[in-house]
Amino acid sequence: MTAARALADLCDDLPPALRIAAGALDRSARTPIADLVAEMRAGGRLAALDVHDDPRARLDVSFGYSYDALGEVEQRLFRLPAGSAAVDLPASVVARTALRRLTDAHLAVRPAGDRYTVPGLLREYARTLGTPDHPLPARQLHHADTDAA
Repeated sequence: MTAARALADLCDDLPPALRIAAGALDRSARTPIADLVAEMRAGGRLAALDVHDDPRARLDVSFGYSYDALGEVEQRLFRLPAGSAAVDLPASVVARTALRRLTDAHLAVRPAGDRYTVPGLLREYARTLGTPDHPLPARQLHHADTDAA
């Protein structure tokens, strides 16, 4: 497997993750892709895709915008796989609308039929929700910036 394919796999082929990874490579053009891949494997994917010079451009903030736009039911459903090894979510009649909203928000994918999955990078993000280290949700970060101005 090439380093570029390994990087795309670690980003779960998610456009915002790939964009931030490309930016990290662009900033340090002398750093091979393999070094970023190794950093993501060793220190966690979200941490390796942190944008140090712009806290609003971090991947978790990007995910936070989508998460914040969800209703309470969808937010709870999104957090469910965070603590479990199972990533496939069966689509019951009750959950179908919520799962569709998660998919529309790019926080879940529907690979086939009535099965939904939350990619690993998003599960890593979901595990951070509700922890003391989790940064302000995107909406609150925006309001904090506006209030400070």
